Amino acid sequence: MQCHTDDMAPNPREFAPRNGGMTSHIGQLETCPILGHKFTLTTHNTLRGAAAGNLLIAELLAAKGMLR
Repeated sequence: MQCHTDDMAPNPREFAPRNGGMTSHIGQLETCPILGHKFTLTTHNTLRGAAAGNLLIAELLAAKGMLR
């Protein structure tokens, strides 16, 4: 997983193919009064797969204690 601080990132066309399509890119992280956090996530679905990408995110959030 790679986090980006640029306001326009992650751009799917630019970021999805990086690292052979196996990296999830997260950006535009904001505090949300309802959900806690909101963000934009880009993965390469044909290489990583939508389910595998979401599992990777869930595992990271669980490891950091961010899930309730």
